[in-house]
Amino acid sequence: MNVHLLPYSNKQSQQNFLDTVTNHSINCKTKKIKKFHPNIIKNNYYDSYPIWGVTNGGNDRNKKQWEKMKPNDIGVFYKDKKFDNYCLILDKFNSKEFAMQLWGEKFNKALDIYETWENLFLIKDLKEIDIPIDTYNDCFGHSQNNKIQGYTRLDDDK
Repeated sequence: MNVHLLPYSNKQSQQNFLDTVTNHSINCKTKKIKKFHPNIIKNNYYDSYPIWGVTNGGNDRNKKQWEKMKPNDIGVFYKDKKFDNYCLILDKFNSKEFAMQLWGEKFNKALDIYETWENLFLIKDLKEIDIPIDTYNDCFGHSQNNKIQGYTRLDDDK
């Protein structure tokens, strides 16, 4: 099992969270998802699913981590110096077209490219939590100044 750290600290990512996680029942209908992911879970029990995504990242760093994502991995959302939600991963799929419809794109200055969060995943069992970054840093031996700034997959050892 992997744990995926999912920061959403800037205004754009917070709006994306609102649009496709909090308000998934409006913006992420199962019928629409099936157009981009026809192999979605055979027994669809829900009319909609929360969706999140990550960009490819430089040298496909994020994509390589995302490719190791499996159903029932844990996702932990981070903003404002704390982890505030966790979930289980239900399913994943890649769709640049769907990501563009959901969130548009952003300009990545470091890579000098426009990108979108095309490495998508459906989530389930979203729960609110309140774990300060200080607690995480203490547990993992990080400095107290450490912040979660990008998508990270923690491996089994961690």
